Parts: sequence; C-alpha cells; structure tokens
Amino acid sequence: MAEITKNPRFISKKSVEFPLDMVEVWYAHLNRPDTKYENAWKVNIILPKATADSFLAVGFNVKEKDFKDGKGVRSFVIAKKKTHTASGDALYAPKIFQQNGKDLWDKDTNIGNGSIMNLKVAARYMEINGKTLLPLYINSGQVVKLVEYISSPFEDTTGETNKNSDVPF
Repeated sequence: MAEITKNPRFISKKSVEFPLDMVEVWYAHLNRPDTKYENAWKVNIILPKATADSFLAVGFNVKEKDFKDGKGVRSFVIAKKKTHTASGDALYAPKIFQQNGKDLWDKDTNIGNGSIMNLKVAARYMEINGKTLLPLYINSGQVVKLVEYISSPFEDTTGETNKNSDVPF
C-alpha cells in the first residue's frame, strides 16, 4: 500500500463535509439501511480516474471492481452512516432529495444501480490500532437521474391482454 499524504483539511475533531456531484451510485441503501453485515445506510460511489487517484493519495479506501455492466473495472468508495451510536442512541437517516432539490425522496422508490446523484459526504482522519484511516460518511443526497430498482420477478404487462396461460409442464 502506498504511503498517504494527509490532507490538512481532514485533520480535525469534526468531519469536514464536501460535495461529490453527478456521480454514479451502486448498491444504494439510502431508503432503508443495509442490515446484512452492519446496520448502516450506505452507497458505493463510482469515481472518475482522477478523483479516485486523489482520494487514494490522501487515504480514502478506494477499491476497484467490475460491476458487470459492460464498463469494465472501475474505482469506487463506500460512504456510510451507522443507524445507531456506540451507546445505542438512534441516528437520523441521510436526507435524500428529489431532482428539484426541495422535496424529500419517496422512500418507496428504490434507488438502483447506475443512478446519478449529487452527494454531500464528510470525512476526517481517525487513528485506530496505530493505523490512519479516512472513512467517508454519507450526509445527504439528491437523485439527479433515477434507475429504479424493482425486486419483482415479473415484467410490466400493462396493456397486454389474453396472454397464453397454458401450464408449461
């Protein structure tokens, strides 16, 4: 792992907020927290090469993955926010806004892979077990272009009539 150059901006007692505009997102758990591994709202943020390089240089945990969407291996970071403090107090969910920037996002409309968002994220250096980390936190977001995630195994049949109803066995 390459040596990081600490950015003075993130050497603080409080996290420093900054924008990531017009970024593609994957595996967005922004309507409801991800509870599979930890209780947290989180999102994978695809980074352009130059941004990924600058993030990596200051210590963000930049990863690479082929998201199997025909675009090849791309760099990304995960931004998250836990649902509860270490003492068990509930934390507020990140506020997600509609395109107009004023109205809150409908929690029943799931943000799917490939959606484009403007995000407000925050970071600050932390020392854990003698290692310097720079975690990325999700504060809020705005859906710019939605690719809706629908978990139904069925296709849209609006307008279709008299479809073949023979039993396939």
